[in-house]
Amino acid sequence: MQVHQHRFIKVFWPLLIEIFLTVLVSLSDTLMLYGVGQPAVAAVGSAITYLNFLNVAFLILSAGLLAVFTQYVGANQAEVTRKAAWIGVAVNSVLALGVMAIIFIFFSSFIHFIIPDQAIADLATQYGLIVGGASLFIAINPIIGNYMRAFGHDKSPMVATVIANIINITLNYLSIFVFDWGVAGVAWATFISHVGSFIAHIVLANFHLPKNIEKAHVSGRKLLADSLEVGLPAAFENFAFLGAMAVIITLLNFIDPSGVETSVRVTVEHIAKMAFVPAAALAHASAIKTGFYVGAQNFKKAQRRIFKISTIGIAISATLGLIIALFPDGIISIFTSVEGIEGHDLEHHVDLIKTVLWLNIAVEGARTLNIILGESLKTTGDAWFLGTISLFSLMFFAIGGSFLFAFTLNNGVVGIFIALTIDEAFKALVFFWRWSTRRWTTRSLILPIKYN
Repeated sequence: MQVHQHRFIKVFWPLLIEIFLTVLVSLSDTLMLYGVGQPAVAAVGSAITYLNFLNVAFLILSAGLLAVFTQYVGANQAEVTRKAAWIGVAVNSVLALGVMAIIFIFFSSFIHFIIPDQAIADLATQYGLIVGGASLFIAINPIIGNYMRAFGHDKSPMVATVIANIINITLNYLSIFVFDWGVAGVAWATFISHVGSFIAHIVLANFHLPKNIEKAHVSGRKLLADSLEVGLPAAFENFAFLGAMAVIITLLNFIDPSGVETSVRVTVEHIAKMAFVPAAALAHASAIKTGFYVGAQNFKKAQRRIFKISTIGIAISATLGLIIALFPDGIISIFTSVEGIEGHDLEHHVDLIKTVLWLNIAVEGARTLNIILGESLKTTGDAWFLGTISLFSLMFFAIGGSFLFAFTLNNGVVGIFIALTIDEAFKALVFFWRWSTRRWTTRSLILPIKYN
């Protein structure tokens, strides 16, 4: 069947709104949690960190299926995507049940082993057990969203995300400032928002997606293998990144037990997320369009498009980063006011944040090129190359560089951002070289379909 090939801008702007709202809600959640207290912020932050490690399991198929969906749609073999979607939903549902079992059995013991403060550990456990119950919805929602995007319904996942975010922020406000339900209320707000997103995805998918698709002449085994071919290295890369960040946070806590250096890093990351939204949307939109072009065997257009989008992305990230570095006081005050920092500590804290924000321009510029090129490499089928390079760079430059600059040379959080800049720049240069050589053209997932 012939499928609508939507323009890049129609893929991009719903993703921009969706990602922006997600980041905004995450930021508002963090700020509202300070209304509960500092222990609540620490508890929820810790619980989310370790839940994210478990959620990497869901990334395997959701990332791999994006490549399968877009390449088969680009090859005008859209009937294959429905079979792939059902396989993905079934497998991720089983994984979600396993993750839920792990959370309910081991999460409490693990958290109390990792976090020495009993009160914080109890709150983190409470949050983790409630939100962990939403694993099934967390596992399925991205698959349905990518499935709709592959058919040209780019606004539908955005609508589902908007609904979930409205639910989340409304219930969080009521839980914290009206009913005083604390961390448990925040956790249930998150749980209900995931359920709301799932219902919205199902309703929109049933309304938009075609009902009468021909029978697919591709085996389920091949579709699953292709999804794993892309998804496993993508999940591996994500897991390695989370592990590297955990090592870096541990290093910072060792260097500065007072927590100032860690607080600076967290604040800068929150600020940087806002500036990084356009780059993330460009990367995801480019990955979708690249899958279409590769499926249609239009490799030259895919290459020209990715270089053009990369240039635009770097320009946007650099501009936003520069504006934030030049005029940081207003946004910094949002974080320092809720953290309750005063006097000389406040002055030192703000000065350190401003220094790191200038360094972060280079980090975000390199990261923009890295993520745009890297996400599209995944949808070409070249994910193992991406994962291998990312692991090497994280181990050698991010972790090794952090030890060198932050610990050995005693530069603290400034040294860590220098190391992160080198890590992101190295990956971006290697991915640019990979695109230039066109070796990714040999990794296409599409095979000729034989009809009976």
